[in-house]
Amino acid sequence: GRLMFPIKSLSSQTVAFGCRIVAADDNAAKYINSPESPIYHKSEHLYGLYQARRASSQAKSVLLTEGYLDVITLHQYGFEHACGVLGTALTPEQVSRLSNLCSKVELIFDGDAPGRKAALRGAEMILARGLNCRVVLLPDGVDIDDLLKQEGPEMFENLRRNAPEGLTFCMDALRRDFAPRDFRPAARRAN
Repeated sequence: GRLMFPIKSLSSQTVAFGCRIVAADDNAAKYINSPESPIYHKSEHLYGLYQARRASSQAKSVLLTEGYLDVITLHQYGFEHACGVLGTALTPEQVSRLSNLCSKVELIFDGDAPGRKAALRGAEMILARGLNCRVVLLPDGVDIDDLLKQEGPEMFENLRRNAPEGLTFCMDALRRDFAPRDFRPAARRAN
């Protein structure tokens, strides 16, 4: 089967489409997206931001996740300030666009190693832009759709409540992933 996702600009113009193709035999999903064009630059747009703009502006906050279906599920459960990156890592242009709408971004990423790495990069960019940030890591192997449908919104709210601030998350990641000896050569070069 095929699922089509219209991508809208903040002026409500449909500028591109995302398509998710699920093969019947092995249930493997493939994504096909519109190519870049004069009106569509993937690095500048966020899926669902047009629909989330009012709620994000009121809450002064946005929930930022990875997939199209994650955004749709969050909206269905009343989290109307959710939007998603378009199959790429978060970009400075996307962060700039968010900064015009809100002052706080909650990153929702998978708890596996790639998810943590993406969350770290995203948190660094968001903090550098002067926005507040929290990092909500989902349990490894569980996506937002599974979490909300199986565990309910209370579990998700609990994860949000206990999520670390962006700066704390970044510092913890540095402590966890880099031994002190990793910093010594750079310190010697600086002297």
